[in-house]
Amino acid sequence: MFGAIEIFLLSVSVLFIVLVKCTDKNPPPIFGIYQRKSGLYWFKVLFLYLIFNLHQIKQFFKEYELNKFEKFEKPQKMPVGFEKATDVVTFTGANKNGDYLIVNFGKRHQSVDGYFFLKIKDSQLGVLALANYPDNELKKAAENDYEYSTEGIELICVEPLKKWRIIYKGKMVQVDNTKIDHEVEIEGVWTSDLPAFDKATNLDYLNTAKCIAYEKLNKTYFNNLKTGKRDVYDQCGILQLKVTIGAKNYKLVLDTSKSRSIENNTDDSLYYKAGFHQFSTENGDFFNVGQACVPLIASRLSGGFVYNAKHKEFYPVQKCSFELYKYGGIDASPDDYGFTFRAGDKDYAVIVAAKDAPYVYSGPNWETKTYLKMSTFKVNGKQGWGVAKWIYRNVDGKDVK
Repeated sequence: MFGAIEIFLLSVSVLFIVLVKCTDKNPPPIFGIYQRKSGLYWFKVLFLYLIFNLHQIKQFFKEYELNKFEKFEKPQKMPVGFEKATDVVTFTGANKNGDYLIVNFGKRHQSVDGYFFLKIKDSQLGVLALANYPDNELKKAAENDYEYSTEGIELICVEPLKKWRIIYKGKMVQVDNTKIDHEVEIEGVWTSDLPAFDKATNLDYLNTAKCIAYEKLNKTYFNNLKTGKRDVYDQCGILQLKVTIGAKNYKLVLDTSKSRSIENNTDDSLYYKAGFHQFSTENGDFFNVGQACVPLIASRLSGGFVYNAKHKEFYPVQKCSFELYKYGGIDASPDDYGFTFRAGDKDYAVIVAAKDAPYVYSGPNWETKTYLKMSTFKVNGKQGWGVAKWIYRNVDGKDVK
């Protein structure tokens, strides 16, 4: 018979061997890019989860800032000493009829990154784009503190977090044949009575901890996280449009998300790949779900939110089956696929079917190629509509063929 001491020593030895075996695990990244669970994965999850919660407690005791995003609704002054700073506003809208509008205005120190896509199903013209398609570099206009404007585009905040105007007047070309252009006038009013979703803090901390725990957490990694200040938020609303193409007039109503991003250090070259889905469903819910692969920061960072119209609440994504490594390599995004995720303790099953796929080259040197796939969605049996945005690193820059 073993004595108590022998049993104790044997137990400790077995536990030690098991612990060593479990922690001595460091599998290579998938395709050399996407990190996998190391032996310390769950220890890192616990560590990060505690850090995130301590940060939340610290923020709780700070003075609460009511409507903190109001100050970001107007054009921001570009910070001195940050040459890669950006001030971006994007509207992404769609409806059940198959109409779409996507407009992006990204202000930099010396230029503007911008694109404008319009599809009106009844026009039978397909997708229309700005005349410089597929480039997204626009002329830098004189700055003011009340509107984003250049080359016929005007994005005007009428009332912070409540009302914006979207205006365009000029030529647009057909994406399927850029030699054909049309005179287009657009007058739109976007309104919302919903709060903004803070994408930097309104996260599911456990999900975020699990995503970051894949990475090698060392001093260099944490220094990379401190490269700049970043404020990012989304807001869901309704866009009412009056559009004139040539001599024909159209009136549209689109479910539309407004996204704002103000960053001190935007480096498009850090992207390897990303897939984001912005859409709404027939019951009034809004969704923003996806994953980004930015190897310097996180190779498998999943997240997003659901706005539940019935509960009138936002819920962050708790987990998601959408993994970028499952969907082709570089510049090979799918048109018909599905994934599942959980938010608000509810499971969702999503089917995506892309209908049109205009694209743009983004960044001063075309660092990325972005597909804006105008799609239909089916979520737990309910019909939906919106855009699947796929971003790829373009290593050839402006020499791409």
